[in-house]
Parts: sequence; C-alpha cells; structure tokens
Amino acid sequence: VPRKKLQKVKENAKKMKKISDQARSSAPPAPPIMPMSDLCMSSLGEEYPLACTAATVKEYKAKWDRRVFGIDCEMVKTTAGSTLARVTMVDEHCKCVLDEFVKPKEDVLDYLTPLSGTR
Repeated sequence: VPRKKLQKVKENAKKMKKISDQARSSAPPAPPIMPMSDLCMSSLGEEYPLACTAATVKEYKAKWDRRVFGIDCEMVKTTAGSTLARVTMVDEHCKCVLDEFVKPKEDVLDYLTPLSGTR
C-alpha cells in the first residue's frame, strides 16, 4: 500500500473515531439489550441463519479505482413478515452515501426496537 494512502487511511480512522465518540456522547440512551438466548430464539421464526452461497470468484485483484460500499438494513415485523424499514450505505471512507427510511406497505406489528433501533 502506498505510504500516502496508508497515512490518509489512518487520518480518516482518527476522524471517524472522534465523530463516533462525539455522536455517542450526545446520543439518546441505547435500548435495553436483548439476551442472546432471546435473540437466537427470535431468529428461528425469521428462518435464520440464511443459507450461505459460495463466491463465484476466488480472489479479486485490489485496485484503487474500485469503490467499496457497506450496506446495513433494518427490518420490522409486518402482517407480511419481515419487511425492510431502513437502509444505510457507507463508502470506503465511512462516509454515509444513503440513509433512508422505507415505509412498509403492510401494517407494522413490531418495530423490533431492541434490535433495530427503529421507533
């Protein structure tokens, strides 16, 4: 990895930690944590764990011109089952490029707030 890029990654990591610490200090209190046994039992009703699929390519060559994204989805329980309620996407610099709530067509039965943070 070129030295300049490595230094930039380290600087970005420090900035993200500072932002994260500031957000934590001003954030509302976290919802109560669900015991692991309850989490495991609730996942059975949602047909988890999902089946794994193998990658079609064993190895990808690293290229600096490629974009990398991370995606997180929050789900709610509706009359139709698990339904998307929020999608968030960050780029390789941890910059948020998408953060949208999605209104389910069906009636929401449970926001699953302890798991999703959605209210």
